[in-house]
Amino acid sequence: MKWSTLPFTLLASLIWVGTLQAQPAQGGRSVFVASHLGPKWDDVYSESRRSQGPVLEGGVSLGIESPTAGLECSAAAASAQDAAGWTPRLRWSVEGAAGVQLQYTGTIQTVAVGFAPTRSLTLLIGAERSRTDDEIEFYPDGYASERGGLVEFVSAELRYAFFANRRVSPYAVAGTGRGVERPNVNEMFPYGVDRRIAVVYFGAGVRVPVHRRLDAFADWRLIISGDDAAEMAVLGPLRAGLAFRF
Repeated sequence: MKWSTLPFTLLASLIWVGTLQAQPAQGGRSVFVASHLGPKWDDVYSESRRSQGPVLEGGVSLGIESPTAGLECSAAAASAQDAAGWTPRLRWSVEGAAGVQLQYTGTIQTVAVGFAPTRSLTLLIGAERSRTDDEIEFYPDGYASERGGLVEFVSAELRYAFFANRRVSPYAVAGTGRGVERPNVNEMFPYGVDRRIAVVYFGAGVRVPVHRRLDAFADWRLIISGDDAAEMAVLGPLRAGLAFRF
């Protein structure tokens, strides 16, 4: 078709379509007209409208549009979102960790429940159990000893992730709590008195997601504990654990 005859072809097509609109199709359907000029746009548009109507000479395509087409498109879009696996944010978490004491011989275990008001900030309520062994060194003219024990406390903890949108995110941690310290009782230390303690700690770690709901983390903390008699103890455990988010 020559470009010089295109206006006349379009005019004739529009007149013919006007005749069709004067006689509405059954079922409340309407006729639409779309012009597609140019080979690239013509290929794309005619491919999407191929099943809706014939293509007239002169680049005018006709089709029939149902009044329920909008509802069908909305339902299809919703189904596409469901199929894509869209899920709400996971704010709550349950975690467990275990580790070792660095400056003493001992172990540590922790459990916690967390809530994340933002992607970077997490508030946790946890329970911790830390045990250290006695340290005894013998010399030719005597010995030196340091008593170990069991420390158990409940804490409130705050974690801040510096790069929450990255896969590997370092974080800072700080917390405080209260609990009890039970010293070891053995042949070297035959007597022991439990004492109530207050705990303050801070440290740093790293978090790595291993699944959509599962994170792995590891951190080091400096734990300072003391009682009313101003007796203090310092621990530096290294721990690693898993957090399940929901």
